[in-house]
Amino acid sequence: VAIQILEGLRDNYEGFHNVEITDAAIKAAVDLSVRFQNDKKLPDKAIDLIDSAAALKRSTDDVNRIIDVIQVQREISRITGIPVNQMEQEKNSVDITSVEKDIKQRVYGQDTAVEQILDRVWVNQAGLKSNNRPVGSFLMLGPTGTGKTELAKSISERLAMKLIRFDMSEYGERHSVSRLIGAPPGYVGYEDSNLAGGLLINEVSKHPHSVILFDEIEKAHPEVVQILLQIMDEGFVTGSNGKRADCRQAIIL
Repeated sequence: VAIQILEGLRDNYEGFHNVEITDAAIKAAVDLSVRFQNDKKLPDKAIDLIDSAAALKRSTDDVNRIIDVIQVQREISRITGIPVNQMEQEKNSVDITSVEKDIKQRVYGQDTAVEQILDRVWVNQAGLKSNNRPVGSFLMLGPTGTGKTELAKSISERLAMKLIRFDMSEYGERHSVSRLIGAPPGYVGYEDSNLAGGLLINEVSKHPHSVILFDEIEKAHPEVVQILLQIMDEGFVTGSNGKRADCRQAIIL
């Protein structure tokens, strides 16, 4: 239905922006918005993608006035922070094999852990995961030197995802929760736009397509750990000032 609505609006947008919108661009706008913009609804989010992609094309000196899939991909990449090459990377056997092989060679002796994490990534790329959960949430156990942090680094590099790392040994006190989600009303920093959201809220807002590593989480205060429940249950984390960060395209380690 959303595709039919966009097709009905196509002439208006083509005339206004002086561009040509392909059938493939309309389908991509619907498919990609469903996959990567779960906080918005159809057909509005797909219409907004086409409109902004056409507006950007109109503002350039490019003689090619055709809006195709790549323009839609670039626009949703700009909005969500997800690299275009990640959208283009379809779940094929060659790519899966290549990614798994590279990570297993770098993180020796942890094949099972690598496979379990990547299985969730492929499920997400196929569009089969829950809309209200992160890509995956994993608890990695083992003594120092077994490759837990190295696995996080390898996944972020190989999948072109930002690595957001928190040393949880620095969050052993109850009040340290404010460093992650912001200071409560009445406390220093609440009205500061740079501090109010907290480190976790601000980082995830800037990089929703990320690997979030809570290193040495056993050393954190129990109240700090409660933040994870909201992320794993709802896919969002809310700061003390009401600002929400979308963790549904993140891998939680």
